Amino acid sequence: MLYVIDEATDDVAATIQESARLAKQLHLWEGPSPTAFDATPEGSPRTVGVGLRFDDPLPAADRAGVIRLLEHAAVASATLGVCLEVQLDGTPLGLVAPEGLQPWVADTLQRELGLSQPPA
Repeated sequence: MLYVIDEATDDVAATIQESARLAKQLHLWEGPSPTAFDATPEGSPRTVGVGLRFDDPLPAADRAGVIRLLEHAAVASATLGVCLEVQLDGTPLGLVAPEGLQPWVADTLQRELGLSQPPA
């Protein structure tokens, strides 16, 4: 999961939704494709992000798609100046910040998901 942790304006939501759409469109997913979400639970701030559900292990064919999704999220973060929290199985790993993906997040994703290259 990738959650926007800064203010989720309409521009932020639209850009994150576009990131999910591009990741769906540019990769032929073997497992489920990413989905964007945008909700405002009563009494809570707006929650915007992208989720990807998969059975363990991640299908090898989808590793490139995950990298593309993270690349799109990194561009969105840099363009909008917002941070996204990266979670794996509900556990926060770190951030995609305007400066890029935190190195330990890339290391964890490489180790846990078998990604062969770190996302930018």
